Amino acid sequence: RFQIDHAFVFPDYDDAALLRILMARVKTDGLQISFEVAKRAVASLARARAKPNFGNAGAVMHMVSAAMEKLALRSTSEISLKLEDFGLSEEEWDSVNLDKLFEDLVGCEAVKEKMELLRNTVEFARQRGEHPKDQVGYNYLFLGNPGTGKTTVARRMGNLFKSLALLSDGEVHEVSASDLVTGYVGQAGMKTRELLSRSKGGVLFIDEAYQLDPQRGGPYMTEAVDELVKCLTSDDFYKKVLVVLAGYEEDIERMLRVNEGLKSRFSERLMFANLESTQAARMLLSGLAKKNMPLSDTFEEDRLGPMLKSLTACDDFANGRDVQTLVEGTYQIVAKRCKGRGRNAKVDAKDLQAAISKLRSQRGDNKLHRFPDPGPLLPHQMMEAKHVTPVPDKVALATCKAQEISTQETPVEETADLGLVNPFSSIDETCLLQIQEFVNEQGINTAEGVKQLAVLSRGDPKFQDLRDKLVSQTGMSPEKAVEVLTKWQDEQKNLQEKLHELQQGSQGMEAIWRCAVCGRGGYPWIVCYVAPYIECYRPTTERV
Repeated sequence: RFQIDHAFVFPDYDDAALLRILMARVKTDGLQISFEVAKRAVASLARARAKPNFGNAGAVMHMVSAAMEKLALRSTSEISLKLEDFGLSEEEWDSVNLDKLFEDLVGCEAVKEKMELLRNTVEFARQRGEHPKDQVGYNYLFLGNPGTGKTTVARRMGNLFKSLALLSDGEVHEVSASDLVTGYVGQAGMKTRELLSRSKGGVLFIDEAYQLDPQRGGPYMTEAVDELVKCLTSDDFYKKVLVVLAGYEEDIERMLRVNEGLKSRFSERLMFANLESTQAARMLLSGLAKKNMPLSDTFEEDRLGPMLKSLTACDDFANGRDVQTLVEGTYQIVAKRCKGRGRNAKVDAKDLQAAISKLRSQRGDNKLHRFPDPGPLLPHQMMEAKHVTPVPDKVALATCKAQEISTQETPVEETADLGLVNPFSSIDETCLLQIQEFVNEQGINTAEGVKQLAVLSRGDPKFQDLRDKLVSQTGMSPEKAVEVLTKWQDEQKNLQEKLHELQQGSQGMEAIWRCAVCGRGGYPWIVCYVAPYIECYRPTTERV
């Protein structure tokens, strides 16, 4: 009896019609309103058309009534409606201050360029009398590692789309791919549609979207993907919700192969690169500034980048998340050091270095600066005084506990201690570690190579390179680095004298060597060359 083909369709009012309705209602009530305030009020109301059951003229009447109540509370004599009466703020993002929306983002230059292009496209379309929605995309892929700013950019994009009247509220609904399924056949599609409906007018941010691949997220993911593809082109959701799929680039690419329709619907891609050390330094400074924690007068800003290289070069560096963790860690270390005088507390290089070391320890230092495995020692290496690189027990823990060489260590029994000490113990363990890395990088991790390094002058380019490495990786001053290297060179010269003495004979005793960097040893020959020391003597008759 009620044929849908013959139904009357009443479309929503456009902005101009809503503006006329609002101005007429205000005039009827004997109030005043400026044209700019009316436009802002209508713009905020017009965006609500993306939501279900928009009230049109009824929504205008309700908004004006609510504004009149706020006006009455604000003033008994005022008759002019202002932004605050409509619940709007002068500080809301608009075309004037949108330039600042992405201003503080670090390491997102490509993203900023894309957002600027989007703004220009919207303004250009409006100048031509075209609807901006028809010229911009609403489905995006955010590709990059954790901590690169994907979630933050999604929130800013929500503000941008709201300010440009492309979305009604710009609210971001963050979910993971696993939230799209329930574990029951036929319900994944319903759950997907439910999340899209809840996000209508805002942003649906799906993190770890690579789990939409059934091979990773389970068989029900096929239902979720099929429903997502269908909804993105339906009248209920098309260009009424901004959908973002976020995750690792390779994993997302693999997931998109599951459904070609999904791939074609997400043509907009934003790449989020890992932070470089200089960018991480800027972010760190910003985080410390928010906590009112300036650098000390002796801690120059240009030293931050080199110090952070030990983190940014790691495979598991979490970018912004690690920087934020570093900010919190530095704050705690300064708080402990400056107990009772917090108002004037400042961050020095030792505070930051301690925070970096703590983070590396928590994350597992075995993934940081891993040394190549030198493998089992060859006979000719045993004959020489050979070495690789070492640290006493504490450094062994802080780096990558030395891998045991394939042969069992010779048991040391009935040994003579003779009051022996490690001559390299006076040198900072982190510095010894950096020296070892340097000789490995230079390919001079041999007895002769280290011997030559130990006699270099301060003006030698290789000496200066090693000095710069200590400065960048430990945060110490160049003068302090030279002092440390000179001390190491002196101990190496003493070592050569000791080796010469041993060659002259040791009255039936042989030296048992250990490495002060990696901790390996227990042999009558040197295993590592940067900081070897004699831990004891043993009768030569016990040698295996």
